Order: sequence, then structure tokens, then C-alpha cells
Amino acid sequence: MQSLCYCLHSLNVTETWHALHDTCHVTYEQVLPVVMLVAVVTNVTNVTVLLLRAHPKGRPSPTPTRRYLLSLGVSHCFVSGVVVVGLAVRRRVGVTYALAFYLAHLEEPLYHVFNCSCSYIILGLSADRFRAVCRPDAYSAAEAYGKAPVRIALAYALPAVMYLPSCFSLSPVYSARHRGWGVAEGPIFKTPGWRAWSVLLEVVHRIVPCVFLVALNLRILRAVARLKSTRASMMLRGEAARRAGGSRHEQRVIYLLLALTLTFLLTNVPATSLKMVYALQNQHCLTNLGLEVARAIANGVEMAGVCSDFFLYFVMNPEYRRDLHALALSACRLCACCAPLTARCPVKEESGDQRSTQS
Repeated sequence: MQSLCYCLHSLNVTETWHALHDTCHVTYEQVLPVVMLVAVVTNVTNVTVLLLRAHPKGRPSPTPTRRYLLSLGVSHCFVSGVVVVGLAVRRRVGVTYALAFYLAHLEEPLYHVFNCSCSYIILGLSADRFRAVCRPDAYSAAEAYGKAPVRIALAYALPAVMYLPSCFSLSPVYSARHRGWGVAEGPIFKTPGWRAWSVLLEVVHRIVPCVFLVALNLRILRAVARLKSTRASMMLRGEAARRAGGSRHEQRVIYLLLALTLTFLLTNVPATSLKMVYALQNQHCLTNLGLEVARAIANGVEMAGVCSDFFLYFVMNPEYRRDLHALALSACRLCACCAPLTARCPVKEESGDQRSTQS
């Protein structure tokens, strides 16, 4: 998410200025607020369902897949929060020092840290499913339980270290003209080192995870196709087949992972391209009509990806629908007028064995 529309106050009024203003107005005051409302509601719902229903009957702790998805939902909630604040503060001159300090030193790093953590969390989930499907003999459920928290912690720690220099790329400055504080380029912004670091960040943030995700998921797809062919021709049975993704629950998790990966790739490629152009140009407020239209589309696509998880879970995961149903009924029981509805729609619980691979 990158909007330079807040730089319009510093541009000279030309024949293209009004077109830029209209583009920014439609995108960031009409379209994106609706998208972000959906993103906030859906991701809060995801976190609530995955957190409150994280202990299926007969299982003492959430599955590794559920841990990854819960962390992904938390990251998306923080991303949505940063974007909502950014949309609310469109005019970035004449503000208080505290707000200017946040906009200069915290807004961009916070967004990129949690956005980058999403790609690493999906990568960690893909690595876990790769071992389970492609190397079932070496896969251990206990090992997966132990590795999931470590991978999730690294998914947050590495981006925090990577984007620490971003805290100093901009600076709050006082504007006598606007009688308040604003944001301007920091002392490191124009240095060649910062330009190289910005390009490297984008490579490590999106391009490298995309390459690994494509490679891992292609191998998972081939393994699943090979397993189905083997089962159809030889009626293969046993523990090895089940652990290799033979159960319907395991296959649902794999297909959900593939959908998440594909969504991540499709929604991040436009943003990556625009970010690389911006980093190479190395000008804080460089904007024109063509770039702003492209940036508006890229931002809209990227934010649509942030709010897509709920719909993927709901469509592709019956366990998620069941947990959402149970949570909705629990909430309805708090309201006396909804008691007849809860009596007509009881929740069917599954056994621990059936839900052992619940995502």
C-alpha cells in the first residue's frame, strides 16, 4: 500500500492536477474505505474464530496449520489498522508533532513489517505442507508443533530488523506556511545506500518468497497428483498414504494453501512493480497521473488480497464454517430474542480424529 496523493499540496496547479485530485478522491475517499471496512470485519472475524475455536474436541492445542492461519489473520489486522489510519489522515501538513512523528517514523515501517510477515507466514505453512506431502517418512507431527512457533516468531522478527532503517527515511518538519508539522525526506533518503537497500528490501520482502512459494507449491501439486494416480491404480492404503495427504481433510488444507498462495502472488505482483519503480526513482513525492492511476489499481488489488482470506476459508474449509456457525450461535445465546434460532440450529461436533487436520 503506497499512496502519494498526500503530496498533491506540494505540486503546482497544472492541467493534470485536477485529474490527479479526482483520481485520488475516488480511490482513497470512496473505494478503498469500503474495501478496508470489509478487510477489518473479515480479518477480525478470522482471528476470533481461529482463536476462540482453536481447541477442537479431543485436541489440547491448535494444529500447526491453525497457528499459521491465526498469525496471518493477526498480521492482516495490523496491516488494515495502519491503512485505515493512513486513509483517515489524508492531509499531512499542519498536523501536531506527535502525528507527524508517527507518519514519518512509524507508519511505513509498521505497514511493511506486518505485510512482510504475511509472506513469511505463508512460506512457513508451505514448507510445513511440503514436508508432510512430499516427505511423509521424515515428517513428524510433534516436530511440526515445535517448529510452527519458531517460524512464526521469525516471520515477525526478520521484517522488524529489515525495516528498521525505514524509520529514518522521513522526518517531521515544521511548516510556517501551514502553521504545523509535516513530513519530508530524511537525511538518508537521497543516499545511494538507501536506494540499494530499498531495492534489496523489495526483493527479500516479495520476490524471494514468491519464488520459493511457486517452487514449493508446484512440488506439492505434483506429489498430490502422483498420490491420487497411485491410489486409483493400486488402491494404496496405510499410514504412509494418509500422512502423505491422502485424507480429505489434508487435501482441503493443501488446496486452501494453494489458494492463499495464488491470491498472494496475484495481489502482490502489481504492488511490487510499483514499489521497485518508486525505489529506483528515489523521490519522496514524485507522482503523475499515469503513476497514480497505476498505484491506485495496485493498492486496491493489494488490499483486496488482505480481505480475501475469510472468503477462501468459508468456501474451502467446512471446519471453518462449522466453527463460525458455533461462534455465531454462542453470540446469539447472549441475546434472549435469538434463543429460538439457536434451538433450531444446533452445532454438530466432530470427533478429535476427524478434525485432526483442521486448519
